[in-house]
Amino acid sequence: LVLICSKRIARKYPLNLVLLGLLTISMGYMMGMISAYHNIASILIAVGITTGVCLGVTLFSFQTKFDFTSCMGVIFV
Repeated sequence: LVLICSKRIARKYPLNLVLLGLLTISMGYMMGMISAYHNIASILIAVGITTGVCLGVTLFSFQTKFDFTSCMGVIFV
């Protein structure tokens, strides 16, 4: 949240990498705790759907002449 809200902190060299590392570790821990309460089939389905959507968006952006960056609101939903 600090990296998004403060441009000055996001541009300071060692601090931004430390904050990014902390974000990555905390998100990994959170996803590990959430996935510990679900069965493996539902986790693999979620991973498959996420992979498919990311691959589809990537292929769409490579193949079409439509500027996909103008739909930033749709991308985040």
